[in-house]
Amino acid sequence: MNKLLTILILSLTAQITLAADFHVPTVSRCLADMSQSNTKDSKVYNIYSDFYYEYSDKRDYAIRAIQEVTQKFSAEDSSCQGFTQPMNRETVQCYKFSGSEVCTVPSDAGEFIVVKDYVDSTNVILTEYSNDYTDFPEINSANDFESLWLPQPELCYTDLLAPIYDSQAHSLNASAFVNFSDFRYVLARSNRDLVKNISENVSSCEYATMDIPAHEMTCISRPNKPAICSVGATGGGYFIYVTDADNTIHMIFNRWD
Repeated sequence: MNKLLTILILSLTAQITLAADFHVPTVSRCLADMSQSNTKDSKVYNIYSDFYYEYSDKRDYAIRAIQEVTQKFSAEDSSCQGFTQPMNRETVQCYKFSGSEVCTVPSDAGEFIVVKDYVDSTNVILTEYSNDYTDFPEINSANDFESLWLPQPELCYTDLLAPIYDSQAHSLNASAFVNFSDFRYVLARSNRDLVKNISENVSSCEYATMDIPAHEMTCISRPNKPAICSVGATGGGYFIYVTDADNTIHMIFNRWD
């Protein structure tokens, strides 16, 4: 009897240890069921997130942000809310980027990437896993002191942020740049093209570049998962860059307070 009781206790202990901290919607279901995005990027959703300050552990904030987004942008009876997967807190990773908290939450077909801005809004990106990530060049440390010619966002400030004005999400397909010699050059060129395209259509946006050393761009690269980079040394705000399937670059522009 004692042996049986011990086995039962060990079994219950294991179940408690393995119990999920959260239940998170799945990316595949949300990609199919979420309503139209409220940003200029069809896979990025923006919410007001003053609840950020309620959580000392920002992994809990990230899960709350995902839950808020899926409740706001999908119907109650949608599979985005109806299908969830168990998640342990240790699975969520959070990083500091130029004033932003960026958290990654893995899912069945990709990741939710949660980007908190410097003010009070959050962008949640629905990214897909893809072997295409290997198409981008690696970061070459030999180029650390080479120039990244980045657009000056303060010259296109209102148009980069409109109509949310705390932050805004944009995207660009970077397939044409995969043969560049450094991943940071891909991001800089994508960023330049973004602002140049806006300036050609909006008279209030001016396109001009500035010289920033490549080492001032911070990146996290992970095999077959989205890369996340940031550069904060700009006059008007800062960019967070996230790769996605089909060589898409998501560009989040956040204003300084």
